[in-house]
Amino acid sequence: MAVKFAGSPARSKPTSLCSNERCLLHRLRSDEGQTPRSFSYRRGTILLEQGQPIWGIYLICSGWIKIARRTVRGKVAGVDLRGPGELLGAHELLADAPLFDLYAQAITETQVMKT
Repeated sequence: MAVKFAGSPARSKPTSLCSNERCLLHRLRSDEGQTPRSFSYRRGTILLEQGQPIWGIYLICSGWIKIARRTVRGKVAGVDLRGPGELLGAHELLADAPLFDLYAQAITETQVMKT
């Protein structure tokens, strides 16, 4: 009696962590280590509040985020505009500065990967 062995299981092709080719995570595969989580934000949503601690790095996959500072008199001073493929919060974590001294607000529908 011949014994039949099951073939090796079909391996699924690893997928990119982000579908946007301009995003840094596009080159990473979902089977390589810990997977960042994906978040979607509506226009006007505050991602990081001025003076709050940083808990991770945001990698912008799509959409635009305004980086600004609120002055003592309540005015808003724009500092930067970041879009697909750019990082948010990396400088503060790498510089061991646990507080975000600016605020980040989605100015369009935005999708990010947070590590």
